[in-house]
Amino acid sequence: YGEGCILDVRGEPVIGMKERYRSQIKEESIVFFYTGWDQKYGSPEYFTEQPEIDPELAEFIISRKTKIIGIDLASPDRPPFKVHRMLLEEGVLILENLTNLAALLEPERFEVMAFPLKIKADSSSLRVVAKVNL
Repeated sequence: YGEGCILDVRGEPVIGMKERYRSQIKEESIVFFYTGWDQKYGSPEYFTEQPEIDPELAEFIISRKTKIIGIDLASPDRPPFKVHRMLLEEGVLILENLTNLAALLEPERFEVMAFPLKIKADSSSLRVVAKVNL
C-alpha cells in the first residue's frame, strides 16, 4: 500500500532517467510505468520486443526507497535480468503484466493497494487497485 505515481513512457524502447523524475518520484512511493504495451498482450512481440528499464533509472528508483514498481510488460528488462536483480536485492517489488494504467494518467494523486495470494513462492498472481484521491 502506498502513494502512487505514473510515468508515461510510451514509445521509449529504453526507459531511461529523466530530470523530471526527480520531482515526480517521491520517497517510498509506488511507481507505475505506462508503456501502452499491454495492447500487445498475447502477441509474440509482447515477450520479445518489449521496452526495458535502463539500470541508471533502476538505481534512481532504489535511491528513492521506492516500495514497488509496476509495468504493463512481461518484465522490466531482458536476460540476463540485471534490473530485476538490482531492484529485488534492494527490496523493490516488481508488478508485471498490468493493464488499464492509462486511467491513471489524469489524476494528480492516487493510492495503490496490491493484494497477492498468501502462498509460499517467489511470485504470485495479485489484484492491484488504485484509489484516486478526489
